[in-house]
Amino acid sequence: MMTKCNALFISALVLFSFGCDDDDNPKPVSQANPSIYVLNEGPFSAGSGSISQIDLSTNTVFKDVFFSRNGFPAGAILNDFEIIGNQYYIVSNLSAKVEVASVFDWTSTATVSGFSSPRAVADLGNNRIGVSDWGTNKMYILSSTGNTIIDSVSTGSGPEKMVVLNDNILIMNTGGFGLDSTLTVINRSDLSLKQNLTVGDVPNSARITPSSLWVLCSGFSDWMDPSKDTPGRLLELNPNTLEILRNVEIPLSIGHPADLIYNANNASLYFLSNTYGGSIYSCPIANPSNFQKVKAGGYYSLDWDPIRSNIIAGNPLSFAESGWVIRLSANNTLIDSIEVGLIPTDYIFR
Repeated sequence: MMTKCNALFISALVLFSFGCDDDDNPKPVSQANPSIYVLNEGPFSAGSGSISQIDLSTNTVFKDVFFSRNGFPAGAILNDFEIIGNQYYIVSNLSAKVEVASVFDWTSTATVSGFSSPRAVADLGNNRIGVSDWGTNKMYILSSTGNTIIDSVSTGSGPEKMVVLNDNILIMNTGGFGLDSTLTVINRSDLSLKQNLTVGDVPNSARITPSSLWVLCSGFSDWMDPSKDTPGRLLELNPNTLEILRNVEIPLSIGHPADLIYNANNASLYFLSNTYGGSIYSCPIANPSNFQKVKAGGYYSLDWDPIRSNIIAGNPLSFAESGWVIRLSANNTLIDSIEVGLIPTDYIFR
């Protein structure tokens, strides 16, 4: 199963009253302002990604706060970023590095190399940070005090997102350029392997709800012979034992789903209908097989803003121009649409 790549998905968006700072070297606004930071993947083969800041207090978009502060880009093909402690950790897949920046002003504080094809980053606790790597089928362990690689553990094929739950680290093995259907479960304390848990073809995202862990699998997509495609699955797991409680098939008529989120306001799960861009679907936790289309389109990323209880989705348009993000209220009403950078793919809410 290949990773997200550049493909053409276009959907119309409504322009609201957000403005862009057109200064060639704008400074990021105060970190105290309510903001959404958007990780823009950037072009697939050449060029750099960017990090946009949407200042919700002034309705202003700053195009690239990292470049503005440091004079160089965060990297090429930006896949994931997280706040861990007082640092931003930014995963650059094509540049094979993790860029570290101050949470206070985006000043670069370290560059961590030694990866092959890094994909995602997670806080493992005890001053340890996990970075999954497609190229080596490993999760590397960084020290957050020295920002160096101190250890690694083997995973399945194509490891991506990681979830820390109780004393477990669950790593979603998407299969890389092949097929995998497992979660690698690592003991959080000593990094030993607990088990490889079979869930469904191409597990890609997970969300913790008040009583469960939900895992979304996109199903296998055979580019040469679609008749060999397998459907996606939505699974509910006991958060303590990891026992599978419910296993719901997502029909191929919807697509190969990705980017699971949890809307706490209406106790529903949301996802995109396709890994490479699709419509937004939802289902209530009480009846997870009741799939409803929330908004049609070619969205490439989906997230939940826990501060403002909003849904945010990124639309890359042609994958060769500035993308847009939309915000939906918790009851699925469109709030606004905002122009950002090339291929919006991940979000931090402040």
